[in-house]
Amino acid sequence: MNKEPEVFLQHFKENVWLKRVSSNKKDHMQMVSVCIRLEDGSLAALGFLHYYNGIYYLKNESIGTIDDISFLNYIEKITGMNKSGSVKADVTFEEVCKEFKNTNSIRKTAKNVGLSEEKTKKIVISAGLYTSEKHKEIKELLEKGKTIDEIAEQLQMTKKQIRVFLPYSGKP
Repeated sequence: MNKEPEVFLQHFKENVWLKRVSSNKKDHMQMVSVCIRLEDGSLAALGFLHYYNGIYYLKNESIGTIDDISFLNYIEKITGMNKSGSVKADVTFEEVCKEFKNTNSIRKTAKNVGLSEEKTKKIVISAGLYTSEKHKEIKELLEKGKTIDEIAEQLQMTKKQIRVFLPYSGKP
């Protein structure tokens, strides 16, 4: 008989939740979704971990217990949560652009608004406030009909790195 998995929801910090779904796999590990609560009250999964006997794992490597620095660093990386534990999920597109105009720096803007440098770069590229040689090169290759896979191979970059240089199709 196929039994529905039991879901455990644990509040972690601010609007960050850990959603653990039990499984009956032979390794006894449980899948954990790292989620943030959206304005409408729903949860959006941002990343996944495995859990076994109080220890969290990422790609079969232990990142420790919920209080370990490696676990906290992972949560910070995927949610934008800063060191104080607050999450900068309420930063608007316009606020990022305004801060970039003040600093004229991707790194400083990202730090000031609490977003990753990659997300900050993507936002200011989308707003037409930032360009670089790499951005121009990727744009030209796309205009020539190259796919993201082909561009990544040609420029020896990952697809994720290529996508950072591409504007959002609409505001995030």
